[in-house]
Amino acid sequence: MDRIDNEIIVFETIDSTNDQLKRYLSENSNYKIVIAKEQTKGRGQKDNKFISPPGGLYISIAIKPKYDIEKLKYLSIRTALEIKNILDKLYNKNIKLKWLNDIILDEKKLGGILIENIFSKDNKLEYSVIGIGLNLLNNIKLNEELNDNCISLSLTNYENESKKIINEIIPAIKSLENNFSISDVINSYNECLYLKNTDISLVSDNDFFSGKLLSINEDLSLNLLLNEEKRSFSYNLYKINNPYKK
Repeated sequence: MDRIDNEIIVFETIDSTNDQLKRYLSENSNYKIVIAKEQTKGRGQKDNKFISPPGGLYISIAIKPKYDIEKLKYLSIRTALEIKNILDKLYNKNIKLKWLNDIILDEKKLGGILIENIFSKDNKLEYSVIGIGLNLLNNIKLNEELNDNCISLSLTNYENESKKIINEIIPAIKSLENNFSISDVINSYNECLYLKNTDISLVSDNDFFSGKLLSINEDLSLNLLLNEEKRSFSYNLYKINNPYKK
């Protein structure tokens, strides 16, 4: 465990950077950023397990949004856009974003994002904890279940490259405290939407639909073209079936 300054702390291995940061926040600690090289109990969206072996970068940052609570739902895709812009700039990549916030490179998953909001007893927002996981090394060890679906940045110098990325991520994520234009965010997201204008399948517990993926809406629902008719599907109910190319 290394303390970089009063705000940032780094672990070799930890259960979850989000969980550790929430523990610090509950103790009124000065730490607002937790970084790890490995997570043993990493979590993704909808309580999915997030495989987090050595060779990845796992970082959680606490911010205090300065806008209406109704706009919190956009924090996830705003974070994804910031990560895309950073990686495109540093490594000349063409990162795509899978509905809603998976980071995609060469049609495989490079990383993911988990947002957890902390409210006071009187239901006022205290912090938004933004967790980011990225695969950095070319020799990253992924379990058999995820190996075909995942990719890394194929970097070779972990220490130098992770510091470079961290130095970009921290100010970018802190800037997400500020107010923003919803339409600008949605337009930017649609420009890099993974599988846009291709035929996909959406599944839920009870339904299955196939059609051309068009865009997302301001309520974050996904538009599909089904038999020449546009229909919208909620992220809370549906997911893209088998999105990664083998």
